[in-house]
Amino acid sequence: MNADIKAREERNNALNQGSAENRTNNDIASEVRSKLEANLPASALVVEAEDGIVTVTGTVPTQEQFNRISKLAQEIKGVKSVDLKATVAPAKSTLNN
Repeated sequence: MNADIKAREERNNALNQGSAENRTNNDIASEVRSKLEANLPASALVVEAEDGIVTVTGTVPTQEQFNRISKLAQEIKGVKSVDLKATVAPAKSTLNN
């Protein structure tokens, strides 16, 4: 999946002549969402973007994953800052004990 994200980043860079200012909010949010899904398994995150400010809400199962959210999001071209509103909440089991 990371290869797909990288290919999409390269395509967007070529189409936008590498300019972060030409990226749409939807493009930025979509790429950040894909990056987080690929790197943070069992997370349940919602990503929104406006003018380069990415807001991430939802949950991740571990503090380690929580600590990685901002860094991963910042790797996407066009992200100026990350407003992290996610929380750590262990995944719920679907098995009845």
